[in-house]
Order: sequence, then C-alpha cells, then structure tokens
Amino acid sequence: MAEKNTDKHYIIGQRIKNIRLSRGMTLEEFGALFSAGKGLVSRWERGISTPNPERIKAIAEFANISIEELTSGSDLITISKVEFNRLKEIERKYNEIKRLVDN
Repeated sequence: MAEKNTDKHYIIGQRIKNIRLSRGMTLEEFGALFSAGKGLVSRWERGISTPNPERIKAIAEFANISIEELTSGSDLITISKVEFNRLKEIERKYNEIKRLVDN
C-alpha cells in the first residue's frame, strides 16, 4: 500500500477537506451540495474513495478550480500541523455553536 501522503485518493481527499474547511462547512453541509451524505464525504476526505466524475466536476466548480487542480499535479497546498489543528479546533467550536443554536 502506498504511503498515505503520496496516495492519489488521499491527496484528492485532502484537497476536498481543505475546500470544505476553508468554507467553514460541516461534512453534512458540504455533502448536501453534492447529494452525498456525511459518511461519503468523510470517506472521500480519508482517501477511502473518490467522488464520481460528476461530483468531481461540481466540487471543482464550487471551489473555483479546475478538475485537474483537484485531481492531479503536485500543487497540493500543505499546511502545518499547527494550522491543521487550529482548523480542527475552529470546526469543533463551529459544530458546538451550531448544536446550541439548533436546540
């Protein structure tokens, strides 16, 4: 099995995750845009599966990037562990606030 950071599915998944997090969206909110459940989006982000061609096109359009930028090349924007952890903390706080507001 390929190293995670070089596996094409994983790289595409990380690009999708970066797009979602940059928009401050939950798995559910992001998935709803592409008729996908949160479990499916999670599998994309973890590199377990990749979106079908129609969804790849729609995600690329949503992110205002080309299909090629989403699926190939070495232009993956890498973020430090500190930045990643900060994004995860923001996501956690967002979900907590959303849960409070929804109740």
